[in-house]
Amino acid sequence: MKPLRVCAALALLPALSLQAAPLVVQPEQARALQLQTAAPVAAAEGGSLRLQGQVQLPPASLRVLSAPVEALVEQVQVGVGDAVAARRPLVLLNSPELVSWQREHRQAQLQAEQARSVAERDAKLLEEGLIPAQRAQASRHQQAAADAALRERRQLLQLAGVAPDASLSGRTQVAAPAAGRVTEVLVQPGQRVSAGAPLLSLALPGPLWLVLQAPAEVAAQLKAGDAVQVMGCDAVARVETLGAQVEAASQMRVVRAVWPRPPACVLPGQRVEATVKLSQPMPAWWLPSAALVRQDGKDQVYVQRPTGSERPQGQAAPSPPPEGGKKTWGGPALSYEAVPVQRIAQGADGRVQVRPVTGTWTAQDRIVVQGAVALKGLAAGLAGGE
Repeated sequence: MKPLRVCAALALLPALSLQAAPLVVQPEQARALQLQTAAPVAAAEGGSLRLQGQVQLPPASLRVLSAPVEALVEQVQVGVGDAVAARRPLVLLNSPELVSWQREHRQAQLQAEQARSVAERDAKLLEEGLIPAQRAQASRHQQAAADAALRERRQLLQLAGVAPDASLSGRTQVAAPAAGRVTEVLVQPGQRVSAGAPLLSLALPGPLWLVLQAPAEVAAQLKAGDAVQVMGCDAVARVETLGAQVEAASQMRVVRAVWPRPPACVLPGQRVEATVKLSQPMPAWWLPSAALVRQDGKDQVYVQRPTGSERPQGQAAPSPPPEGGKKTWGGPALSYEAVPVQRIAQGADGRVQVRPVTGTWTAQDRIVVQGAVALKGLAAGLAGGE
């Protein structure tokens, strides 16, 4: 019958976690479970969060330069990371199609000139009463159509980087639209590209983003304007926006901070650990990760409470060990209260920054840092004789 009793205890686990009464543990049980407690360590300033994130370029600062026409890449004149000035040539292309465009532009020029001459002649004949007004109107319409065709051909050549009156060559250069820095080169010399194919990307001067990932309950504590600082970087970013939803894959909420002037200590694409200073500080504590257990999808810890009624008469309550020290209790019976906590940040040393959901802690409180899982099982009736 042991398996059935274990299953029944597991089924009652959520209900037991809601009981307000602390769990009383006798000294021999504490020794068997190897329970150890330690005082929580107050987080510096009590108002900072550690979050992981990545430095990113805002989409508005990126420019992707593409091939204006089907062509052969003759020369790439820049590399990734190069700073370029406005209108500096970046890629040299060779396209026979450009020769056709130039020829068609010249034909459109001749047709426009001819249509203009006919329209001017018919206008004079109309003044002398030698032709009907309908004929002069038709000449003006033909001139307007020829001028529109000429503008179209001229615009095509200008978009391709070719002067409309340049000699027939078939070569064109793709130039930087503004000063910036090359972030990616997508083609190599000798490569054939189609019209509209991306050639390279350019980052224009401007702000830099710091995109952080935070649990929803942690992100809810942040506000626009909170200061964010990356380790090893003195420049301060400011929280600008909080994601309106939680990402399905990671169950994290996106927090975006901005450097108005990008510092030299970070680069786009770099993964960083950042500290967010809350505008409204709240007390927080550091605990070993082993102190936390999951119950009904939420984190909780066990806080040790003295049970004075169970001490022999005349015996003083056991005094806690020095702050930060650990102790295996072996005296009078003690009780352990399950306290829900809010996980705030994960430290690089394996510790977790938390905040109690109910009540407050002091440096004199004792938190179970070893054996918390065993206490959870004991509360569910899975220990001792089962």
